[in-house]
Amino acid sequence: MKNRLIKICACVLVTLTALSCLCVAFTANAAVLPEFTVSDLYQVRPGDTVSVEVNVNENRGYCAGEFLLEYDPSVLTPVSIARGEASSEYFASNLEYGNGQVFFAVISEELMSAEGNVATVTFEVDDSLVVYSGELELTVNSLVGNISVGYGLNSVRNTVNGGELYVAQKITVPAEELGVVADGTKYVLCGSSIENMLQSEITKNFTSHTTKYYSASGAQLSAATRLTTLCTVKVTSGSTTNTFVVSVKQDVDGNYKLDGEDAFIAGLVASGMLTEEELGKAQSNAADADGDGDIDADDFAIMEANGLK
Repeated sequence: MKNRLIKICACVLVTLTALSCLCVAFTANAAVLPEFTVSDLYQVRPGDTVSVEVNVNENRGYCAGEFLLEYDPSVLTPVSIARGEASSEYFASNLEYGNGQVFFAVISEELMSAEGNVATVTFEVDDSLVVYSGELELTVNSLVGNISVGYGLNSVRNTVNGGELYVAQKITVPAEELGVVADGTKYVLCGSSIENMLQSEITKNFTSHTTKYYSASGAQLSAATRLTTLCTVKVTSGSTTNTFVVSVKQDVDGNYKLDGEDAFIAGLVASGMLTEEELGKAQSNAADADGDGDIDADDFAIMEANGLK
């Protein structure tokens, strides 16, 4: 039934295209195309069921469109798709259009000018994940627009906003839940106190994985050694290894001490002599002593006080 609806959509699009070509010569660059976006998903846990919204804004009217939502099939499994209030009653979809692809199409006899949700796709997140950072990319394969504003059947591939997807397993130690921040191909594991960063407690979060712990220099740590800034944790399952760089508040240099050296580094950043990019995410997080997102004079003062103790 779905395939039949898709074929019907395609036939209607071709018919509308032919009619529009007879009526007017279109200039796509002169038109204001509707803006389609995909919602971002943060703080997602492995095993969660999540909903991704495809929305339309700046909508001056269109009659039909074909859409392709691309995702990572090793991370997400599509469960369902629902038509949104800014769509049409003539709505066709295929959750198994291709590997890592969900297709849907909307057609209306009248212009659709509403703004808001066009479709919502529900996915299940792989429950074996440790951490993942990626995107869901929406492609508008074709769009039949409002003749009066000057756009017809256009291919607008790769011009649509993608939605960010960030999945992280909950990682806890006795006194806190550790934060996880993406940093390129690695991840920063953020804690507030060296006392809490016990290897044995972190390992409890990965019962079906292999965990190994290393110093900043790359030497494997003994089991009793606590973790601090610039230590690394490697979590392996099968052929996949995720690497975490540890960050502990105020121990900016990773010497297991909260002292004047940490205040000095924070002072360099606060004064503009050193950038956060040069320092790196792990040390920058550690230097943000008050956790307000900026490394400034307040952070310097907090760490300077520790250095005087």
